[in-house]
Amino acid sequence: LLSEIFNLAPDMNNIYHDSLSVKQRNPDVVFINADNAKFLQQWTKYSESHQHAVPIMVTSADKPVGNELTVQLPITFKKALYALKKICSTTGKSIQADSNTTYKKRVLIVDDSLQARKYLERKVPELLSGSLTLDFAASGEEAAKKIQKTETPYDLVFLDVVMPGADGYEVCKWIKVKRPCHVVMLTSRSSPIDKVRGALSGCDAYLSKPPTDNQLKKVLEKCFSTQRKTQLNSN
Repeated sequence: LLSEIFNLAPDMNNIYHDSLSVKQRNPDVVFINADNAKFLQQWTKYSESHQHAVPIMVTSADKPVGNELTVQLPITFKKALYALKKICSTTGKSIQADSNTTYKKRVLIVDDSLQARKYLERKVPELLSGSLTLDFAASGEEAAKKIQKTETPYDLVFLDVVMPGADGYEVCKWIKVKRPCHVVMLTSRSSPIDKVRGALSGCDAYLSKPPTDNQLKKVLEKCFSTQRKTQLNSN
C-alpha cells in the first residue's frame, strides 16, 4: 500500500524505500510494524544513531505505542496520508526541557486583533515555564521588521492568517526563508484547503481561534523541546 501511495506521482516514487538498509540518504520518516518484536528491536537499535528519523507505529492494538504517532491496522490510504500530514511539521524527537536552564525563550505574536494579542500575552506565560520574552506585531510588515532587526532569532512565531497587507501564508514563507523558526498559524479558518495552504507555506502547526490550553501547550512543548535539543547538541 505504501509503495502504491508513493508511486502515484512520478516525482514521488523515489522517496519511498521498503528497508532501512537501502543505500540512500537517511530516512526522515519510518513506518514500523509495532506488532512484531523483531522490527521494534531493529527500530530501537537504528534510532540510537539516527535520532532525526520520525517513527510511525503501525499496530493492531487500539492504543498508542508509547508516545509515538500510531496508526491502527488495517492501514488504508486515508490513514497513511493522515499520519504523514500529521508529522509534516515534526523537526525532531520530543525531549523534556530542563526547568533550570538559562536559555531565554523568544516568542513573537503577530495578529491585527488586539484581543487576540492580549489573549496570547496572558496564555503563553501561563503554559510555558522558564525565562521568556514576548514581542508583538499587528501586521506582517511590522513582524518582518522586528524579525530582521532582532539580533537573537525568535524561537516561535504565532501568526494570524487574515491581516492587512501581506497575509499569514506570505509572511510564513518569508520567515522560513529569511529567519527560519517554528511558525504556528492562528486563524478562524479551518477548512481542509486552508490547512493545506498552511502546510504549503511551511508552517509547523495550524490552530483555529481561539486555541485551547491543551492545543497551545502541545505546540509550545514541541517547539521548545526541539530548541532545547538543538542547544544541547551545540554544546
